[in-house]
Amino acid sequence: MRIILIIIIDIDIRKSERKMKYSKQREIIMNKLREFRVHPSAEQLYLKLLEDGENIGLATVYRNLNYLAEAGVIKRFQTFEKSERFDGTISPHHHFLCKKCGKIFDLPKEIAEQVVQNINDKGFKTLNYEIMSEGLCTKCQKEGEK
Repeated sequence: MRIILIIIIDIDIRKSERKMKYSKQREIIMNKLREFRVHPSAEQLYLKLLEDGENIGLATVYRNLNYLAEAGVIKRFQTFEKSERFDGTISPHHHFLCKKCGKIFDLPKEIAEQVVQNINDKGFKTLNYEIMSEGLCTKCQKEGEK
């Protein structure tokens, strides 16, 4: 079963940046991250920017992604392989990583509520959580059947 929920949040970077100086490059990076729905690494986002004709250096991409993540405007997380990825969706949700194609899909936060309840039933008190599952997406499963 494949569950995908993509939430589009229209964040006006000029309003979202708490005491951040406005930067045209940062706005371009943020907009491309929102467009590029595969939760890219900094390098993947940089290559996409180059492909689209943007003249922004890799160091600038890294610096701005880290700046935006620290400000809470985007999410930064690591995959099981310790690859750092970025997500323009900051509302609570979880991720599914396809081991074959490498795409990361958004999962709704409700998918984990039963897991957290089971943990709490064991006497623990969950304060925060984020779940990353891995396996094969529907497309890669179908390709494997051929």
